[in-house]
Amino acid sequence: MSGTFWLAAAERGRLVRLHWNLRTSLTEPFDLGDRLASENEVPLEDVDGKGLLAAMDGLGLDPGPAMTPTSGQKYLWTGATLPAAGDLQAQINAHHDRFKRPEEGDWTKRIKVVPRSGGGFDLQYQPPSQKPSLFKRLFGK
Repeated sequence: MSGTFWLAAAERGRLVRLHWNLRTSLTEPFDLGDRLASENEVPLEDVDGKGLLAAMDGLGLDPGPAMTPTSGQKYLWTGATLPAAGDLQAQINAHHDRFKRPEEGDWTKRIKVVPRSGGGFDLQYQPPSQKPSLFKRLFGK
């Protein structure tokens, strides 16, 4: 199901752009850094991944290997522990605390079927509208 989107881009050890949205847990995405030029054309959260591929291309990376099956190579983290959490993790935690989705309400009722060209479909989370219902607007109830 579509609904998790993230991109981390760094240059020479410096974070350039971070976008993270887990729609089942957050009501607002977490963003750091200036928007990439590609985001003006294709949103990072394009359900088909076009935003991520455009971002990679705009950063000078070849998106081809991400879309092509590999020869079976894998990379394994052999470190015993992860580095200690720092300022970035504190910012992410604060954002999550501020924008976490309330436990009440069933988010699965907001799943929409999105047809694909050529057949098939995706399931996509649709945030609730901030606009009052038609019934409320007409009758004030």
